[in-house]
Amino acid sequence: YSKGELRDMDAVFWNNFGWIKENLKDYKGALNEYNIGIKKDPTDSLIYANRANVKFELGDEEGACSDYKKSSKLGEKFLTKFFEFENI
Repeated sequence: YSKGELRDMDAVFWNNFGWIKENLKDYKGALNEYNIGIKKDPTDSLIYANRANVKFELGDEEGACSDYKKSSKLGEKFLTKFFEFENI
């Protein structure tokens, strides 16, 4: 892709690209892609959840917790159930 084409990609593209990098254990690269995805759509709860996973892998537990909470507030059903379970 050219730089212009990449600029036009939506949040789903960046989430998927981040997921690929995350699975290749390129956590810093994945973090970068998730950050771009969040800039494209700051209401996408899944990208926050994925970025939280990467932050946790990088040792940023506080940042991960913040992103998990943001994802939950935005409506990621799995995380909402997770936090309900944790608070029992």
